Amino acid sequence: MKTLASALALALGVATASFTVLSAPAHAADAVAARSDDDITKDVQAAIAAEATLKDQHIQVSTKGGEVTLEGTVTEQQLMVTAGHAAEKVQGVKYVLNNIAPEEYLKDHPAK
Repeated sequence: MKTLASALALALGVATASFTVLSAPAHAADAVAARSDDDITKDVQAAIAAEATLKDQHIQVSTKGGEVTLEGTVTEQQLMVTAGHAAEKVQGVKYVLNNIAPEEYLKDHPAK
């Protein structure tokens, strides 16, 4: 049957192909999961420190179960986004909760 289908496809000018499905090694998922929260926190802090625009900002990082929380203040709203993107790129980060508040927002919305 496969030969007939191949012959028919060839006669119609349709190429046939054979595919092998590859999967990630069984340990690949474990390697990401094996990263400690402390290692992830340090790498996120380093990623934020590497961003020139974030050097003088006040950002704290904590991690629990691969879920990163960013807290603190930045001078502009775009810097909050930049910090979140830097954190998302770190290996082992599952989720980023960005609780950073732009100072411009805090001026307009004082705490009660």
